[in-house]
Amino acid sequence: FKKVLTIGAEMAGLWAIVEDLEGRTPRQDRPVLVPAVAPPPPEPERDYPPAGEVARAWDGGLPVADDNEARAWFAGRGIDPKKIGADVARVVARSAQLPRWASYRGESWTRTGHRVLVPMRGPGGDIRSVRGVRIVDGDSPKRLPPGGHKASGIVMACTLAASMLAGFYQPKRVLVVEGEPDFFAAVTWEFAVPTAVIGLVSGGWSPRFAPRVPVGAEVLLWTDRDAAGDRYAADVVRDLKWSRGCRLKRWAPEKAG
Repeated sequence: FKKVLTIGAEMAGLWAIVEDLEGRTPRQDRPVLVPAVAPPPPEPERDYPPAGEVARAWDGGLPVADDNEARAWFAGRGIDPKKIGADVARVVARSAQLPRWASYRGESWTRTGHRVLVPMRGPGGDIRSVRGVRIVDGDSPKRLPPGGHKASGIVMACTLAASMLAGFYQPKRVLVVEGEPDFFAAVTWEFAVPTAVIGLVSGGWSPRFAPRVPVGAEVLLWTDRDAAGDRYAADVVRDLKWSRGCRLKRWAPEKAG
């Protein structure tokens, strides 16, 4: 009888009944398994340029007063190039061979005019990197960090500030400024009180610098009165006011002394 029913179901095209009579379960489409795609590996953390390359670029530079374009650039900003020490900035010749990271859109800094190098120091006062300052007209950024490398956690520092960071000197007063032009100007001034000048760029300050500032030192903050400048000042105040007991205040050049 079961066989008769099966034949009848087949003749009627009732395949579900046929499968049931034969003890088979209805066929179900199985989902297609899509192989899992592993997420891309995280981008490796950037580091500063190789120390040897930084040293060669820096050591190959000359005093800014020895170059016509550099002298004109500083003089045009009211800064005496003769007062810019070779530990604060140097100028590289147009024919200098700089590392690949010292370039912008495939052009060496010597061709884009970023020939004034500023040493960027870590919390221990050692030179970890440099920045290129453009001293000729052009449409490229006025200042550039090394391409493809870390540019945070390092600052500009005058001779006294570099000694302070290295632990060799404890000044009673520290001046914190924003940007290269103001840093260059500040290092040429003669203060009544020996003053260590620290220059900040975006991301430059970090809490690791705080222990290098003497306890109770007077810290003058010469940063722009805008969102970025206020943020720079707030970061310094956060790390120095309570942990180091420093006397901090905003400052302007007309109050120099």
